[in-house]
Amino acid sequence: MEDGRLVLEVPDAHFRQWVQEHYGQMVEQLARELGLEGVCWRLAEGVRAPLLG
Repeated sequence: MEDGRLVLEVPDAHFRQWVQEHYGQMVEQLARELGLEGVCWRLAEGVRAPLLG
């Protein structure tokens, strides 16, 4: 948490977009139900997502 927001760190912008499109509204709603101001998405520095397949 930071400044009253839930901070979610993701490995890259593509992953962030996918999570926001599929779960963004639910995560935002849950954060607000817990009394938070919302969600802050942050790109992780120096982290590489594993290759799938």
